[in-house]
Amino acid sequence: MRAGRKQLIKNYLLVSLGCLILALGNALFIVPNSLITGGITSIAVITQFFVTKAGVAFQVVDIVTWILQVVFLGVSFVFLGRQYTIRTLFASVLYPVLFTLLYRIHFVNNLSLGEFIFQAMNDGSNEPLAVSLLAAVFGGALVGTGVACSFAGGGTTGGLDIVAVIVAKVSRIKEGQMTFAIDGTLVLAGMLIMWDFIQGLLGIVSAVVCSAVIQLAYVNGTGFIIADVVTDKVEEVKQYVETQMDRTTTIFQAIGGYSGNQKQVVRVAFSHRELSEFKEAISRIDPSAFATFVTASMVHGEGFAPLVTPDAKALIEEANKTRKRKRK
Repeated sequence: MRAGRKQLIKNYLLVSLGCLILALGNALFIVPNSLITGGITSIAVITQFFVTKAGVAFQVVDIVTWILQVVFLGVSFVFLGRQYTIRTLFASVLYPVLFTLLYRIHFVNNLSLGEFIFQAMNDGSNEPLAVSLLAAVFGGALVGTGVACSFAGGGTTGGLDIVAVIVAKVSRIKEGQMTFAIDGTLVLAGMLIMWDFIQGLLGIVSAVVCSAVIQLAYVNGTGFIIADVVTDKVEEVKQYVETQMDRTTTIFQAIGGYSGNQKQVVRVAFSHRELSEFKEAISRIDPSAFATFVTASMVHGEGFAPLVTPDAKALIEEANKTRKRKRK
C-alpha cells in the first residue's frame, strides 16, 4: 500500500475517532445537562429549551444539529469552495449520525446512554451542583479530545468553524479569535435566555476545559507550521500552495551538502490544521521531495496577523515624518 494511501486511511480513522468522542461528550454529558459551551450543539440546546418551555415533549437537539450542519455545508461551498467543503463533508455528516445514534437509541433500561448516565448521576445521593460540575468537566474533556483528533486527521467538524474560517479569510481576525467570540456570545445568550447564572458558569467551565484539552492534545494548535521543501517540482508545489491553500511561498537556492548540486527550497507557513493536507499533497506532487517542519508560535504578515497594529503603524509613520522634518 502506498504511503499516500496509508496516510489517507490514517486521517479518516482519526477524524472518525474524533467524531465518535465528540458525539459521546455531547450526548452523554453536555446535552443531558443543558450546558451551553459553544458550537452548533449549543444552538440546538437553546432551541430545545424553547420547545420544552412551549410544552412540546419532543427532543429536537439532533434534528437542529442536522439542519445546521447542512446549512453551513452550503455556506462553505459558496464561500470556501468545493475543495474545502469536500474535506469538511465527511466529519459534518459522520458526527450528527453518531450523535443521533447515541442520543436516540435506547441502550440500557429503555434509556439512551445520556439519559442513563444522567439518571445515575442524579439519583438523589449526590449534590446536584457537584454532579453538574463533573458533567461540565468530563463533557468538555471529551469534546476537546474529539476536536483534537479531527484536527490531527486534517479534518474539521464543520458547523460554526466554517463561519470562523470565512471571517479569517476576509478580515484580519484569526480563526481562534472568531471562534472564541462566537462561543462566548452563545454562552452569554444561553445564560440570559435560560436565566440561569450557575448553568452559564458551568458552560464556561466546560468550554475552558475543552480548549485546554485541544491545546494539550493537538500540540499547541494555535501555533503555526513552517515547512521547507526541497523538490525538483518547484512550480507544481508553488501552484498548489497558492491555488489550493491560498498561501504564498518563498523560494531560495541551496546546495546539496553531499551531491554539491544546486537545489531549490520552497518555504511555506500555514496553520497546524493544514499540516496533514500539505504533507499529502507534497507526497503526491513529488514523492522524492525532502521536507522539514518546525513549529512557530507566531507568524505575522499577509494572510496572517498583521506585523504591526494599525495604531502602531500610525505611530511609526508619524515618527518617520518627524525625522524627515528634522533633517530638512
